[in-house]
Amino acid sequence: MIRTQAVAIALSIVGLAAEFCRAQAPLAVGHHDTSFLQGSGFGTTYVQTHLVYPSVVGGLNAPVAPNPNGWPVIVWLHGFGLWGQHYQNLGEAWARAGFLVVQLDTGIWDHQALTFDGQSVFHGLVAANLQDDHILAGAIDPQRIALAGHSMGGGCIANVLAANPGYRCAFAFAPVDPGAASAAQVTIPFGIAVGGGDPVTPWWVHSLPYYTEARPQHGLKTCYVMNAGCDHMNLVGLSGSNDPYFRRALSVSTGFLRHYLGIDSKGLEKCIGPTALAAPECWTSLKQAVQPQIWAAAPLRLGTTVRVSVALEQGPSGILAANSISPGITTSLGTLLLDPATMFMWTAENVDRIGRVDAYLTTPNHPILLGFTVAMQAVGTTPAITLELGTATQLVVGN
Repeated sequence: MIRTQAVAIALSIVGLAAEFCRAQAPLAVGHHDTSFLQGSGFGTTYVQTHLVYPSVVGGLNAPVAPNPNGWPVIVWLHGFGLWGQHYQNLGEAWARAGFLVVQLDTGIWDHQALTFDGQSVFHGLVAANLQDDHILAGAIDPQRIALAGHSMGGGCIANVLAANPGYRCAFAFAPVDPGAASAAQVTIPFGIAVGGGDPVTPWWVHSLPYYTEARPQHGLKTCYVMNAGCDHMNLVGLSGSNDPYFRRALSVSTGFLRHYLGIDSKGLEKCIGPTALAAPECWTSLKQAVQPQIWAAAPLRLGTTVRVSVALEQGPSGILAANSISPGITTSLGTLLLDPATMFMWTAENVDRIGRVDAYLTTPNHPILLGFTVAMQAVGTTPAITLELGTATQLVVGN
């Protein structure tokens, strides 16, 4: 019955754009201190920041490595009593992964100042990107800026987003619960990572209500809870860069941010995929998909089988396939992002409580298929609608 309904829906529907850029190879890491004028009249007059970024030569005040697309940015809000640059292990790991990290060194004891500075620094970054004599001149992509924070800074995320200047997604580590009214101001894709052994912000007191009250309008929200060996400090690398809980939190957050900043369509595999959920550090994970979210676990290659997954809510689901992405066609189920002339229903089934459906695509080992494209779009249940079109992805067959 589900398959029949899904096929009927597919036939009755008469994009996501292709990936923005490939994953960047690891580069050296540059460091630079700079400040931005606080334009709101609140918070700190000059927002002091420590920049950590990809660089060809690396080191203090090294130039930012060139990127014709501009580097994606993570603005970092520190915890109570800490400076942004105390999170060196996290900042450098993100820089090696292809992010330009802006660590705020303001509001060390003051969450209100940190909130105002977190709002203002966004505008400062956009302005600096246009200044020929600034280290950030032409270095960033203003359309790909994320907000992240730890402890007090993680709680401040909600209040920064009350007047979101343009942040595209957000990720909090062991956050302080900002309260239901503030948490509801989180309307962009939102992730949380927290340890079960955290005595400072116990996850069921802080992260769980924060996650519950967040209201993303697209994408999804998730809360990744690690076991009792993960505490408030090793989660973010303050106990060393090789700590397994830090490495796991780094992988989860990086995958989430890469996905929602449009860098890597496989990013969700690192945070809600089966390997991430089966990791020895993971105790439990919560997820709610506002729209069905599709991703492939690996690139398409000749002679291999790739898992394609969809995150959605419990209920009917399916995966549509076509030769290519389309500019978008409005339908009663949302926006169709596939070429309608070549579209067909590839899979259809009922999703169980896990909230994920997996399908497997095998590419024959034949050279004629090199460069062949396959576009896919999710359709399924969301918290508000029984059937809704979700995100799409386009895969290209390689060696």
